[in-house]
Amino acid sequence: MNIENDLLQIQDDIKKYIDSGQAEKMTETETRRLLIDPLITALGWDIKDLECVRQGWRGAKSAGEQKEADYALFLKGKKKPSIIIEAKRFQANLSDKKTQTQTVLYAFLNGVEWCMLTNGHQIIVFYAFDKKDINERLLFDPIDLELLNTPDGLPVKTAADLLGMFTPNSIEDGIPNKYRENHKIRAKVFYCLDEMLRQSDKSLVSLIRKRLDYEFKPHQIAECLKGFSLSKKGVEPPPSPPEDDWKKWHLEKGCGPESRNLLLELDEIIRNNFDADGPNWNHKRYVSYRLGKKWNWISITTFLNMLKVEILVKTGSFNQSEIADKLGLAQFSEGLSLSDVFKLPSSVRIKELNKTSSRIILRFKKDYQLNRKAFLDFLKDARRNFPKSVKQK
Repeated sequence: MNIENDLLQIQDDIKKYIDSGQAEKMTETETRRLLIDPLITALGWDIKDLECVRQGWRGAKSAGEQKEADYALFLKGKKKPSIIIEAKRFQANLSDKKTQTQTVLYAFLNGVEWCMLTNGHQIIVFYAFDKKDINERLLFDPIDLELLNTPDGLPVKTAADLLGMFTPNSIEDGIPNKYRENHKIRAKVFYCLDEMLRQSDKSLVSLIRKRLDYEFKPHQIAECLKGFSLSKKGVEPPPSPPEDDWKKWHLEKGCGPESRNLLLELDEIIRNNFDADGPNWNHKRYVSYRLGKKWNWISITTFLNMLKVEILVKTGSFNQSEIADKLGLAQFSEGLSLSDVFKLPSSVRIKELNKTSSRIILRFKKDYQLNRKAFLDFLKDARRNFPKSVKQK
């Protein structure tokens, strides 16, 4: 069983149905057969074994309009499902609170800990026994299989690790519950440390001062703690600051003097010549320009001495060597270490994400001249070659 490969295959199928226009017409029955059945199989459940997978399972109690679960997954020898799955057609809106609440309530009333809501490309997992708001019952953020390995989505390995908690063996070992408990603990520790840092907590200052052999005075350490923040994978950070604050952070802290000028120059070029929505400053690590409602066409990661610019294009529409020659850039390969990459002059690499989408990765150093015809022509060509499967409908 290789969950990563299976998820990528499902992603390819999703893009195929979108490109052909079939996704818009796909019924719930077709969504189940073409996308949800393969997903259940990818997680190690035998869809043909009625002891393991029951479709149209009726619990003892109903929840509003819901009289049965589309899928109920059973461990061998167990009479109660370990997880139930509510299936929706491909175009269904899974953010509807009524649908989410009904799905969770049905699981809760029938004594099933875990429930999943999916339309074949988006997947939401809830812990049914938590008596909190519906959003707080989420085990992790919704996963969108169409967005795997894109700036807006998860790496496929991360998605495979999260969904892999719901294989029969993982459920039997209690992995989802362990993850949930650890997540809760990490969140509390995160908020505690974050508050201590923001307030320059005296006990934290004293501990740091002791570890540094009393080399510095308390007020010096407290001053250094100002502006510190935490970023822990798998833990929700404190609420993001207003968009203006993120803009200020990118311009004043994310950039150095040279890269700030590059960012402002690039922003002006994009806004004056393209129909992209942006700049969107409210990201922690990058600035984005979108095409459509949610697709990042250009993402710019800020560094003190350079910009990393990622552009989403159709696979096969560009040649790395030709871009390098046209724009006067060096080429870098995936095998280079991060330190070697930073030593390169302004450079380019193309990374294939899947059969339909690739990412052009440009690293611009302070000496690079953006404001010239060759670069604008390249951007126009990239705009024309934005992947069809993620264009606004």
